[in-house]
Amino acid sequence: MLTSSFCFLCTELERRAKLLNEEDDAGKEEEEEEEESNTPTYDFRINTAKILVELEEPQKASQVLEMLLAEDDEVVEIWYLLGYVYVLLKERKAAEETLKKAKKVRTGVLPSLPLLD
Repeated sequence: MLTSSFCFLCTELERRAKLLNEEDDAGKEEEEEEEESNTPTYDFRINTAKILVELEEPQKASQVLEMLLAEDDEVVEIWYLLGYVYVLLKERKAAEETLKKAKKVRTGVLPSLPLLD
């Protein structure tokens, strides 16, 4: 039952992403406001991806994480989780590239600190 709920969520998120890509520019602002009010929060979707990983659904987790990156590609946690998912999917090259990006984003967020004497 729990898996079917998350399958529904993933399908719904995919459907909404597709709709957003297909929308015309005319009246887009009004439609976006309506869509935004129905879209789960960013944190909810991060947690959904984590749960999908725990449920051994890495393919679905990757879809959610990729949509989150499309919204904001400066969130280290998303890059890290996606790299981990690629490891689970045995996509070594994608995992390496994604984890390198996570490190690069993290370095930009957390500047190097001088060593304490």
